[in-house]
Amino acid sequence: MLKKTFVFAFKKIYRQNISCKQGFLYSRSISSSFCEKIMETSKIKLSERLSPLIHPVNYKLKLNPDLESGKFLGEVSINVIVDGERDNFSLHTKFLHIKDVKVTSGHNEITVQKYFEIKSLEQLYIQFDKNIHVGSYDINIEFSGDLTRNIVGFYLSRLKAGGSMVASKFQPTYARQAFPCFDEPDFKATYDITLVKPIDYVALSNMNEISKTVDKSTKTETVTFATSVPMSTYLACFVVCNFDYKETLINASGIGKDFTLRSFAQKQQTHKIDFAQDIGKRATEFYIKYYEVPYPLPKLDMIAIPDYVSGATEHWGLITYRETSFLVNEATTSSQNKISVANTIAHELAHMWFGNLVTMKWWDEVWLNEGFASYMQVKSLNAIEPSWTMLDQFLTKTLHSVLVTDAKLSSHPIVQTVETPDQITAIFDSISYNKGASILRMLEGFIGEENFRRGVSDYLKKYKYGNTVTQELLSSLEPYFKTLYPHLSLKYIMDTWTRQMGYPLITVRPGANNIYILTQSRFLLDPAATYDDDSEFHYRWYVPITYSTSTEKRDDILWFADTSDSVEISLSDDEKLLKINNNQVGYYRVNYPLDMWSQIIEQLKVKSNMLTISDRAHLLDDAFALADAGILPYNIALSLTQYLPVEKDYVPWETASGKFSHLSNKLINTPAYENLKKYVQHLIAGLYTEQSWEKTNLDVIQGCWAKSKALIKGDSWLGSAAESDIASSRGLPDVTSAEYLNLAWDEKNIRSQDYLNVLQLISANPSGNGLVWDEVRNRWNTLVDRFTLNSRYLGNLIPAITSRFNTEKQLQEMISFFEKNSEAGAGASARQRALENVRNNIKWTSSHQSTVTSWLENYVKAIISI
Repeated sequence: MLKKTFVFAFKKIYRQNISCKQGFLYSRSISSSFCEKIMETSKIKLSERLSPLIHPVNYKLKLNPDLESGKFLGEVSINVIVDGERDNFSLHTKFLHIKDVKVTSGHNEITVQKYFEIKSLEQLYIQFDKNIHVGSYDINIEFSGDLTRNIVGFYLSRLKAGGSMVASKFQPTYARQAFPCFDEPDFKATYDITLVKPIDYVALSNMNEISKTVDKSTKTETVTFATSVPMSTYLACFVVCNFDYKETLINASGIGKDFTLRSFAQKQQTHKIDFAQDIGKRATEFYIKYYEVPYPLPKLDMIAIPDYVSGATEHWGLITYRETSFLVNEATTSSQNKISVANTIAHELAHMWFGNLVTMKWWDEVWLNEGFASYMQVKSLNAIEPSWTMLDQFLTKTLHSVLVTDAKLSSHPIVQTVETPDQITAIFDSISYNKGASILRMLEGFIGEENFRRGVSDYLKKYKYGNTVTQELLSSLEPYFKTLYPHLSLKYIMDTWTRQMGYPLITVRPGANNIYILTQSRFLLDPAATYDDDSEFHYRWYVPITYSTSTEKRDDILWFADTSDSVEISLSDDEKLLKINNNQVGYYRVNYPLDMWSQIIEQLKVKSNMLTISDRAHLLDDAFALADAGILPYNIALSLTQYLPVEKDYVPWETASGKFSHLSNKLINTPAYENLKKYVQHLIAGLYTEQSWEKTNLDVIQGCWAKSKALIKGDSWLGSAAESDIASSRGLPDVTSAEYLNLAWDEKNIRSQDYLNVLQLISANPSGNGLVWDEVRNRWNTLVDRFTLNSRYLGNLIPAITSRFNTEKQLQEMISFFEKNSEAGAGASARQRALENVRNNIKWTSSHQSTVTSWLENYVKAIISI
């Protein structure tokens, strides 16, 4: 009887020709759930993915934002090709009010029997009265929307100096919040964009402006832009603002035409553009030469936007940045921030080719975009600013942190199946970015820099304006790989790294006659963790082994196949020391016998030439990771740091600083904490004394030393605990105050984009951590209302504020909170990471705290007795 009722209701709606709106139908009298049941009864197929038999060719899109009311009007005509007979179209929409839908073929209008929104799929369903044939059609839609919902899609950004602007942020699935579209990366189309703006404002889009029309009655101007090249929806971009800009000419070196690079900012901030403009020009010119592919658009703009949810987004021809990721005050900005800004700019510019010109077919291959850009940003900055030693800094900025993430069961493969918007946004994580970059660096390491560059160039030329999967990149690199390794398969090797999570531990043991035997096993921070053997490669990898000895560096590859039990390294009699994984190019860890670790420590103390900057950072990182996993005695890892008084380079010290910070978090509320501080002070005292601190030809790295001198003298952080507490509080006064948290919640004080960062910063202070944890739990529903469960930034908040939890009570609080708030959205995997991390912290305390405490106590006693 119920089924008949649904069928009757559905037929009645059809007869009345009621347009659909709320949840399912544009009818106030019928509930969303009721309509979903009608759909099921009517056998309308529901799918997260749009039909591949309908694909867009061109969008003619006009948007008219009202900066006063915070609303916008829009109309779009989408030319589509239909490859199979059907009686319906589906495309994406979200948070839009659909006013009218018409479908035409040539001069003939196709009868639209019904159109309605399927909210659960974020789709607009258009039903015809009969089947339509293969051919070309135009979908014409009038719609309106709200610019004040959030800071994704098409939205309003308010300026602190007064006034406002509108901007867009579409990656990965937010274009559908600005206009109805086929919002999947494989549906590339050209765009004819028209924007309506106040007369005294500027309108920007992906392409160059070609015409303007003034409407004096409304005091607006309609700006039309040139037809774009084929591109994915998430790369479209629209900005209306009253900013100023600076421009410079990009020299294409004969690879295509020269073009103009413009950088936009609020009028009072244009003096902060110069650094970004300089990096942008030089990085773009580097990419043109590196790729040997012309920049495909007639112009390139970059703009700093006050309200921006991400650091930046690679919209083609109009790159949008958070202000802190773009603007630099040369007089006050720290060296670290300059390098961070340069990295962001170089990353987004790399995407103009790798990601925009050639795009992944679907989001499960997002590492092709993000991993590649994350590696290319390092290569470009290393080329244009060699004094920054960016290739060495790759270890501390990219590799070391993801090795921690990927050594847990809560990790995931680089290539992972995703379907829903929550799953898609969640995959924009350190595995896609950092591991992706690290795997590409390893690939370049065994194929060679020039072979890698040529393969990438071939790939871009072959697939330009198209969409690809990982195999198509590897196919472009394969011919160059085969010149070196004719009997190996690059696809098979790389599949062991991209299609299973984790990485190997290479264990070294001595054999007879100066032979060393290498075995591999999966490295986990919790070696007692159990897991299913659900990988086709059984959690073994095809490992490129490189090594150095006391007499030479061996860069030729010893391949350790995933199917082999072991491989051997045979040294000559005069080679007394072995260090595996040169410059930590390989994505794996290495453990040596204890006597070899002792030899390595002695080589570090005498500043052996066999160990490069990256090698030294690598040894520090591996030693502490192995100690955390219970594989290496903790006193070996701690003893290794004793060489640091002779270390004069930044990257090993940055690695060591991270390890001491890790120990500090573990020991913060124990007596050992004071001994840790005394030990670190002892290590650094000599360097502090001998540093001249004279300002001579400062580059960014040297600038860091100058800043450090001022901070050390000002805050006396080498002094007492009380002075250290004062120093830490200067950045965020009264961080334990609930009043401060309330003030931060108000967007008049803290922009919504920064609020989650504020919570993390306060929670990083031991006295503020519990307060923030309580605040987040109490305010969770309002946090979800503001940021939505689709926000990966909200999802990542929990791992950040619980990172130092190390008791069963805290673990149970987390479990209870997750049970009470079971819907996690894009934060589902983040919750698993958080729980695993806290369980590991608890195990660390029981397994290692006493050993570390005893070692520090003995060492400090020895220092005092000298």
